[in-house]
Amino acid sequence: VDNTADSAKVVSTPQQTALDLKASLAGATFTGTVAGINSTMVGLGSVTNSAQVILGPAAAQTVTYGAVGVQTILKMAAVPTAAPFVITDSGDAAKLTVSTGGVVTAKSFVNASQSISLTGGITTFGLNGSGVVLLTQTSGVNTIATIAGCDSGDVGQGQKVMFVTVDWVADSLTFSDTAVGGAADTMVLNGTAGHWAPTGADSSNGSSITLLCTTISATKVWVEVGRSVNTN
Repeated sequence: VDNTADSAKVVSTPQQTALDLKASLAGATFTGTVAGINSTMVGLGSVTNSAQVILGPAAAQTVTYGAVGVQTILKMAAVPTAAPFVITDSGDAAKLTVSTGGVVTAKSFVNASQSISLTGGITTFGLNGSGVVLLTQTSGVNTIATIAGCDSGDVGQGQKVMFVTVDWVADSLTFSDTAVGGAADTMVLNGTAGHWAPTGADSSNGSSITLLCTTISATKVWVEVGRSVNTN
């Protein structure tokens, strides 16, 4: 009997080679393709190896969520080609449809509004993406030359925004015209006067101008698509 402790015994070269091929229980690094492991073995039995860019279920899917903030629920990799993509409410009424031509139709949605108070010497203000902006002329001369939001993307390309005067305390408000080719977020307005200026009294409340966020000569600007000056 060789009275040698196990820890001191020599391991043969073939044995050591075989041991070196074994993965460590912690921090192991694998190379190549590892076979024979499935999702159930690692506690992910409900996970499927499916691309999540776009889901194409045979039946409609229901998404339920709580107060989770803004999330991208679905990202479409391409415009539908075989049939429209439809989002419905709980009663199966179509609320948003993307046609095979890429046209988006939305029904029964609320167009949010934003309130702006003009307090004198203001030449610009920013938008948050709302479709209606309620203007209060509080005081001073406010000559608006730029409206931030189109160039930044807070307002979508092709989105129309209506500006409406809802309260007039004193002094004056003007939206200034800029020739085509001006800086980003400037306004290209209609009319011989080259600007939009309500008459400056409570009787002009309800006056409005609608601007379109678009691109001209590679610059995102506002283009007037309609106006109304109330003289009630």
